[in-house]
Amino acid sequence: MMKAYIERFHAVRNGKTYDVIHPKMNEIMHDTYGVMVYQEDVIKVAHHFAGLTLTEADVLRRGMSGKYRSREEFQRVHDKFFENCTKIGYEQKVTDRVWTEIESFAGYSFAKGHSASYAVESYQSLFLKAHYPLEFMVGVINNFGGFYRTEFYFHEARMNGAQIELPCVNKSEYLTTIYEDQIYIGFVHLKSLETKVGQQIAIERNRNGEFRSLNNFFTRVALGLEQVRILIRIGAFRFTGKTNSGCFGRQCFFSAK
Repeated sequence: MMKAYIERFHAVRNGKTYDVIHPKMNEIMHDTYGVMVYQEDVIKVAHHFAGLTLTEADVLRRGMSGKYRSREEFQRVHDKFFENCTKIGYEQKVTDRVWTEIESFAGYSFAKGHSASYAVESYQSLFLKAHYPLEFMVGVINNFGGFYRTEFYFHEARMNGAQIELPCVNKSEYLTTIYEDQIYIGFVHLKSLETKVGQQIAIERNRNGEFRSLNNFFTRVALGLEQVRILIRIGAFRFTGKTNSGCFGRQCFFSAK
């Protein structure tokens, strides 16, 4: 049906005609060249083509999309669809073809309002991804959305020129942040780091300025030894210029690992 819509669209643009199952289908859905595009088209075909009431047509739409009111009611509407088409005088092959298209389409169709909303969102997203790829990827990461796992979006950002930085207590927020072409992974992505710790670090730094040293950090942020070890392991204190093993002494670092 998607192929049919595209072919008919180009046919009209080139001044050509196209074949439809029945002239009534083109009359009902002239704007979409006789092809069902929206969920409402199922109701229109059932009502105007097969002579079902609007209530029955909606039962048909619901049943096709898996939202059965009752299977008995759906079967009754199904039978009436074919009975009405026979009374109207449609050829059996025409009725069968229309039913097949309804059946194949209704399960994944969108309401026209939803389709319009998705179209707008799709174009906006496409514009942002094309012109602001790094910011777009950070937005997807922070939305915890998308089809793929989060690391794939970090990789995509890197492929678009971003420099991916591990969390830093002086740069990172709870969520992932971007500074020009540098993307700092947010504390939210650190396994086993408590939510309140990641949030507290960002809040304290934004409220009272960057941390000046390790002592200054621990004076301002209260956290347990296990949480400290997590921050050490990922180099969150690298702003001090110390190595991981130098943050709290060699013995403490190795015990943390």
